[in-house]
Amino acid sequence: PLPSKSYDLIVKACSLGEPRACLDGASGKTGEAAKVIFDQACDAGIMSACIEPIVRDRETSAEVRIAQLEVLCDEALAVACAELANIHSGRSILYNMRHPNPDKGLAVKFAQKACDLGAGNGCTLLGQMATHNRYDDRFDTFEKDIQKAVSHFQKGCDLGDANGCSSLAASIQ
Repeated sequence: PLPSKSYDLIVKACSLGEPRACLDGASGKTGEAAKVIFDQACDAGIMSACIEPIVRDRETSAEVRIAQLEVLCDEALAVACAELANIHSGRSILYNMRHPNPDKGLAVKFAQKACDLGAGNGCTLLGQMATHNRYDDRFDTFEKDIQKAVSHFQKGCDLGDANGCSSLAASIQ
């Protein structure tokens, strides 16, 4: 945690519109104090901050937090859709959010919606599922499709997802 004077200055920078300061200010904070700062960061355009209070909440059951993310995804918050894709694919391990019964259909649905809404990591996840057939043990019907994967990686990269760019590079070698 930051010393009080530093924290006060970071909160001030956040309130003046410096979005990264909002995330720095929320670091190490919990409860309502963190929520207020994450809300400011979300309002400032740092989309990952919009779901942080949900994924960090260890007092609420995973089922309730997943339902909260579904509401945000329905409201077209791409980062919430991407996190749901990770949860339903069995990949999300943040804050005990791993889904006990991964569901390929839901993972693809949420990844596609995230991608369509402009979340590059949603596009990249679609590419990973197609290229590596990485969920083969759970999703025995997912077909390997390298051309489709390259297309998803390209879109993920174009949308600013670094993992999409590196996956694209590996796929076209």
